[in-house]
Formats: sequence, structure tokens, C-alpha cells
Amino acid sequence: MIEDAQLAEHPALSGNGIVVENVTRSFGDVWAVRGMDLVVPYGRVTALVGPNGAGKTTLINQISGL
Repeated sequence: MIEDAQLAEHPALSGNGIVVENVTRSFGDVWAVRGMDLVVPYGRVTALVGPNGAGKTTLINQISGL
């Protein structure tokens, strides 16, 4: 695991791996994702958790371009 001190010392490893702002997706009148902001730091394991129907898969599909 890369520690914060290592990130600060390594310019190539600093910054964010994924940044999305104001992601929105609806299916007709039903909002799957509304105004979602997400920052995933480079070199970190990040979990996206929530109940069924919360929009997790929809968000990941949008981020990956599907």
C-alpha cells in the first residue's frame, strides 16, 4: 500500500486517479444518479457501497463510458 508520505515524495503518484463532477442519469422520470461528485485518490482502494437501487452500477457504467 502506498502511504501519504510516499505520494507526497513521488510527483508521478500524486493527485487523483478518478474525478467526476455533477454526474446525472435518469431513466424517464426516475433518477438513478443525480448530481454525484466523486474523487478517488490514485493508489487507493475505494469502495462504492449503498442499498439496492442506489445507482452504484449506473455510476460505474457512466464513469467507464458504457
